[in-house]
Amino acid sequence: MTFQLDTTGAVQSRLSPTILLTWSDLSPFTQVYIEALFAGLGAAFRDGGIHAFSDLAPATLARIIADCEAMLSVHRALRFDDCDDSGAGRDFWENRQGGFLVDFPPLTVQIGDDSKVRFGA
Repeated sequence: MTFQLDTTGAVQSRLSPTILLTWSDLSPFTQVYIEALFAGLGAAFRDGGIHAFSDLAPATLARIIADCEAMLSVHRALRFDDCDDSGAGRDFWENRQGGFLVDFPPLTVQIGDDSKVRFGA
């Protein structure tokens, strides 16, 4: 069975408690990056109820957006034509977690006390 991310809900912006970010606010590259992150969490996380876009902590989403924008700017500067391709977001997550990207080291995914997905140190 293939994992299906629940893309409903919103995540509060780090900039303001009144700003909520929804799935449609994200680029396709970032959306696929997040799907790959969640798909890689495994059954233990999903059985604990972590399976939705809205399970991201605001700081986590801010980091994801910044990292995806940085990667896209590198791709564009190198004139890669596929940087907006949906598969590129998944490749970015998988290559990062595999330790293949010097500028983007692997991230440790954790669940905070608030049951939100966070990146550890």
